Amino acid sequence: MKLIKEKKLHLVSIIFFFLTLTSFSINFGQIDNLVIKYQNLTLEEKLVSYSALLLNKNYKENVLIGSASIDEKLTIDLENLDCFTYVEYVYALALSSSQKDFRRNLISLRYEDNVISFSKRNHFFTNWADDNNLKRVSNDKKINKILNKKDINKKYLDGIPLENKMIYYEDVYDRDYTKLNEKIYVVGILSSSQGLDVSHVGFLIINENELKFRHASSKKKYRKVVDEDFLEYIENKPGIIIYKFVGANNG
Repeated sequence: MKLIKEKKLHLVSIIFFFLTLTSFSINFGQIDNLVIKYQNLTLEEKLVSYSALLLNKNYKENVLIGSASIDEKLTIDLENLDCFTYVEYVYALALSSSQKDFRRNLISLRYEDNVISFSKRNHFFTNWADDNNLKRVSNDKKINKILNKKDINKKYLDGIPLENKMIYYEDVYDRDYTKLNEKIYVVGILSSSQGLDVSHVGFLIINENELKFRHASSKKKYRKVVDEDFLEYIENKPGIIIYKFVGANNG
């Protein structure tokens, strides 16, 4: 009897520890229903479907919990998204066959070595894409950046080291985007800041000759996930980085 009680107490301790590391705003039963509904679709079709499913969800800044001074929590909130978490949730859903898969895939996409910590989080888009087997389509131009460097003595993110990285991109309008082979790509807008690789991310959706930029918009008139004309959106941007989904992450 004593052994059974000790085991129960141990189990309760584990569950409590898990909950302190996690922040959920989701019905996991809904995920199981969704993955069953879309299970016979190709990865590309799943990406398009899940990205559409989250249209009109709220835009919210700083949705992830964690910093150099605050313990990281695994945040799962499909109702409140920033541009990065929107792309991340859609990809995790498309890779998954159950809610357990979704959680596992999200951790693998978001964190290096599957370790839930601020220092292991993929803070920069190009690192996230490279670490998760996305294939870069844009290779025409390159620029050297020192990621996380905000000023001479300042960082964008305290506790995260500076990283010297070559960023490959292309000028806007350098290609006929309707001739790209896939129906969906993830696109980063090149940042003009030395310490940032991109200023925004979203999906390029190609439907015959129609080009949509599907993204979680911070614009005052939207503040939600929306579709905009892709060519109009990228006009006068310093450059874009296009990645192709290949269907598997490092997990």
